[in-house]
Amino acid sequence: GIIQFGKGVFLGCGTKIEVDHNAKLVLDENNVFTGKTTIVCKNDISFGKNNLISWENLFMDSDGHSISYEGRKNFLGKIKIKDNVWIGCRCTIKKNTFISSNNVIASNTVLSGTYEKEKTIISGNPAKIVKQGVSWSYESPSK
Repeated sequence: GIIQFGKGVFLGCGTKIEVDHNAKLVLDENNVFTGKTTIVCKNDISFGKNNLISWENLFMDSDGHSISYEGRKNFLGKIKIKDNVWIGCRCTIKKNTFISSNNVIASNTVLSGTYEKEKTIISGNPAKIVKQGVSWSYESPSK
């Protein structure tokens, strides 16, 4: 497979990356994976710029096994995380997920689908927008 690392990518302790032989993983500039995140790339996963990924997240662009039902079969998908997205700890990001720029994903959220709005907090299982008009930065909060 192909892995593209941009400038300033940080992979914290225990981060695991698996990329299949025909798959592509793109980590653009300034992506920070703080630790113990797992990326299972069977097809296509991409991260834009300036993303903060907290502890123990899981990114999977496949189901891991072939499943057939009612004459249909599951297929590989894609994951695309745009720029300036903060993903809290223990989230699961499943195949066919798109997250637009400038969003915050709350801890323990399960994402599957398209999240086009910017400046939101997305939370829950299933994930939904719980706040709008939000911005964040990598700086520590003031006391």
